[in-house]
Amino acid sequence: MSPKIIPPYYRHITEIVVGLGLSYFCFGYQMLHMFAQSTMCYALMKYGPETSRHVMVFVVGLGYVCVCHIYRQYYDYGGYTMDVTRELPEPVTYYSYIFCFHGFMIGPLVFFSEYRDFINGTNYDKPNPSKVSNGGTLPPVLYIQADNCWRENKNKYVLSFCELLVHMKVFQEVHLSFLYVGHTHEDIDAGFQQNSRFPPSK
Repeated sequence: MSPKIIPPYYRHITEIVVGLGLSYFCFGYQMLHMFAQSTMCYALMKYGPETSRHVMVFVVGLGYVCVCHIYRQYYDYGGYTMDVTRELPEPVTYYSYIFCFHGFMIGPLVFFSEYRDFINGTNYDKPNPSKVSNGGTLPPVLYIQADNCWRENKNKYVLSFCELLVHMKVFQEVHLSFLYVGHTHEDIDAGFQQNSRFPPSK
């Protein structure tokens, strides 16, 4: 559903329908808790006193979650059920953000402003990220030398981030380099290893 063809309203409706369908498939009637909590918070944001609405939303939102968890301890101790944990938009936009299928299962994946830009198709209409705050620009090629460790560095997440930097035109190229096993931090480590064989001079 390209934003160039489909208006934002219908994209919001699609997110709501798909999100509610998936949430019902996974959690059954318990998805009503999410709907009830988000509706109460929305009503407080829209109609609550301007000076205290943020406190009211906090108390109601956190209080609802606490009641759900305490009640669950009573009837299903140790079991697994849904954890009900989550400028004021229009209701359609609000529920679209709450129930978007790519964020509902694990919590909001992005900030609301980023989600709104995604729906409107303006998420790439941003200033060139290669421009830095002092008015200069970043170099065209980024060189990264990382530890030879799959858990922190040599994995799909780091590679995907490097690809994203090129895709968003932050850099033209990203070179990710690793040393041989045993010289995990820097090539000078090999020299330290050799020097450590000799006793320190007095």
